[in-house]
Amino acid sequence: MGEVWWHLQEFLNHKIIRESKSPYASSIVIVCKKNGNLQMCIDYRVLNTHMVVDQYTVPLVQEALDCLGGSKWFTVLGPCSGYYQIPLREADKEKTAFICPLGFFQFEYTLQGISGAPAMFQHLMEKVVRDMHLTQVLVYLDDLIVFGKTLEEHDERLLHVLDHLEAAGLKLLLDKCKFCQASVKYVGHIISQNGVRTDPEKVKAVTTWQCPSNYGELKRFLGFTGFYRRFVPDYEAITRPPNQLTRGYQIGKSSKKRGAQDPTQGVQKVCSPSEPFGLWWEAHCEDAFHEIIRCFTEAPMLVYPDSNWPFILHTNASLSGLGVVLYQLHEGRQHPVAYASRSLVPSETRYPAHKLEFLALKWAVTEKFRDHLYGTTFQVWTDNNPLTYILTSAKLDGTGLLWVAALAD
Repeated sequence: MGEVWWHLQEFLNHKIIRESKSPYASSIVIVCKKNGNLQMCIDYRVLNTHMVVDQYTVPLVQEALDCLGGSKWFTVLGPCSGYYQIPLREADKEKTAFICPLGFFQFEYTLQGISGAPAMFQHLMEKVVRDMHLTQVLVYLDDLIVFGKTLEEHDERLLHVLDHLEAAGLKLLLDKCKFCQASVKYVGHIISQNGVRTDPEKVKAVTTWQCPSNYGELKRFLGFTGFYRRFVPDYEAITRPPNQLTRGYQIGKSSKKRGAQDPTQGVQKVCSPSEPFGLWWEAHCEDAFHEIIRCFTEAPMLVYPDSNWPFILHTNASLSGLGVVLYQLHEGRQHPVAYASRSLVPSETRYPAHKLEFLALKWAVTEKFRDHLYGTTFQVWTDNNPLTYILTSAKLDGTGLLWVAALAD
């Protein structure tokens, strides 16, 4: 209770909250932070079901990091309590009211937990830096990174960004800022002039991860590792056994149709997220768990895509899924830009081998790596010689002709 009182006093002292008489009320949730301190959060799930969500798009981390190519100097900036610097409309303040044993309060400023808040904050920060976004500074919610090819260029851009933040009345937290670095940590990645690599702290967390024993633990593991899937070759094929387990081990309360198949009884069984896997967790699931940990410890550095270097696309396909790798050839060596993979939908599992290879090619060129390959000349490497049949349209079915048309676009 002391931690809650401390948080409330901090909010009251900074005028982030005030006492309320609102007809609305949400409950508080206490969570433990990484440093061991307690954090007070508000459960706004009911309120969020009635919210009109801001549809502004938050950029994909992987695509945004490609903008850093060619840069040698970096500065990371972090606003001080970013959300709490944005005031709420007077009519909306009462909707944020929360109740706890120490009183009834409502927020004066935007807060985390409200659906649409991340998109709104991203929109605001991009408006603050204006046309500098993606060309001189990269904005991802409350994390900004200024980059430049030379120290002089970097410093000039940094001063412009600071001027824009000052004009908008936004303050920075010095502890979250790193100035003029050749290598920095940004949104879970280590950034340098050579490329992007995984954060050693997160890799260490994976290597010490306990083997999942139930549905909830497995989903957390797959969600955590999925963030770095573009660093892992054939990630989807490796994680196929545990992924299949999540589909077969459904969550339900009453309906047999939503239950899981009991391997010992041959009957439907209703499961909960905390119920142990038991016989469902087989040897191939254990092997996949350890293999993904091994892949994390050996994850390569990914280079920034550069249109001045030729691209080489490696494709592979099997009943386990599609796997593709995009390389760039520089100084006689192939440097990985990104790995990508996906599973097959039920209809695709009936494709012959050559059609699966064609699907992998079409998916990589027209979807996954379209932004990198469109309008360029590149090589395709595949281990399936019959794939050359696509050059003869007379041998293609209707689906194949559509894929050829998509590739020709």
